[in-house]
Parts: sequence; C-alpha cells; structure tokens
Amino acid sequence: MSSLTTEDQTALRTVLGTRVIFDEPMNRHTTLRIGGPADAWCAPESTVELVALVELCKERQIPLLAVGGGSNLLVLDGGIRGAVLSSRNLRGIERHESDRVWVQAGVSTGKLLSMATRWGLGGVEFLAGVPGSVGGGLVMNAGTTLGEFKDVTRQVSSVDLASGETLVRNNAACQFV
Repeated sequence: MSSLTTEDQTALRTVLGTRVIFDEPMNRHTTLRIGGPADAWCAPESTVELVALVELCKERQIPLLAVGGGSNLLVLDGGIRGAVLSSRNLRGIERHESDRVWVQAGVSTGKLLSMATRWGLGGVEFLAGVPGSVGGGLVMNAGTTLGEFKDVTRQVSSVDLASGETLVRNNAACQFV
C-alpha cells in the first residue's frame, strides 16, 4: 500500500509530469526483473528537475531512494515506499574541448565507450564489457585490469539527495578507492 497522499502525488506530478509513475512495479526497471511496486518511480530529464524533486521530497518528507539504472538491484516483493529516483532519462553526453567529455549519470558505460571511440578519444577502453551506467560506475569505481573510473575522471557534479545542493568535486575530492 502506498505511503503517498493524493497531495504528494499531485506535487510530484507537478514537478515531473509524465516522468513519474505511481505504484510502478520495480521488476520493469531492474536488470534482474524482480521486485514489487515503488510508490512513485521518478525519472527526471535534467538537473533542474532532479533538484526540484529532491527539494519537494525534503519539504513533504517523502523518502527518496536513488536506484540509478537498476543494474544488479534486488527489490523485495513488498516494493519501495516513497519515491524512487531513476537516472534513466539523464543521458546527456557531449564532447568538450579536445580531450574532455561531459556525461550524465544515466549514460550506459557502453555508450560512453562508443562515443569516445567515435571521437577518437582513448582511455576508457576498460569499459568494454562493464555493465551499468556511468553514475553507478563512478560510485563503485568500476573497471577492469585495464583501468577504472578514477583513472579518467577529472570532475564530478552531483546533487546531494538530502539537501538538493549541487556539489562539484575534483578527482581527489571524490576519494575513489
């Protein structure tokens, strides 16, 4: 049974429009295809929408859980109370300067590798065969014996899910392990 009130649902719909789905089965959004319903499955399209979602959840005291793209995620049959944050629509990728790429969290690691190859940029070959999204890869410092995210990351911008504040950190401040 959903923990969201009708007012909560209306407020979420105001922020995200059709990018919020209520009582959404999580088995549709996990690579393992299991899991009960989320009270609200939220997929913002921009950082502006993401910040607005975080601020709304904080204001209305709606629990917010980030699940990224749903790779390797196990969700109980009882589902998830509150709002689930999916990065699926955060898929921007752009080349900046001659050797820099700006990538949003929802871009798949395969897409990043493909675009870097198309642009003639090296250094991310280690991503071949690494599943998931850039956001998850950064959090876990994913990689292989050929390299890891820490080896190719210069700067990370993120949104603090407790405050809605945008944080910008250089590689050292990320404290990759």
